Amino acid sequence: MAKKPLSVEFDDAALQALDEHAREEDESREDAAARLLEEGLRMAKHPGVFFRTEPAGRRPVLMGGPDVWMVARLFRDLPLDSDEAIEHAADHATELLSSVPRHMMLAAIHYYIEYHDEIDEWMRILDEESERAQAEWLRKRELQRA
Repeated sequence: MAKKPLSVEFDDAALQALDEHAREEDESREDAAARLLEEGLRMAKHPGVFFRTEPAGRRPVLMGGPDVWMVARLFRDLPLDSDEAIEHAADHATELLSSVPRHMMLAAIHYYIEYHDEIDEWMRILDEESERAQAEWLRKRELQRA
């Protein structure tokens, strides 16, 4: 996506906090500001979703619950093309993972509908890493048996 410059004025405290955050995240001031704006807009549109930095990267998380990708596995293959289908998917996913309240499951579904490409890509990468780790474990196990 093409980027366009935007001139924004910050007070000293906000600019200092932005610079500190950028250093902590190992980002430029501009990249941190752009990311925080994008994440803030997503959180405003999808209440109940926030973002967390983990060793594997930054990703959306349900407040008080798991990462969005974790619950998306429960409904990603279901039709999500109508309000009725979304309600059914929320019921289905909540039955499978009762620790996540239904309203949070709905938040995850709506977030997934809008950002399914990036969530699906995240799951694909994690699946590949899991398969590699399992293959390595099996290989070492066979070597130990020999």
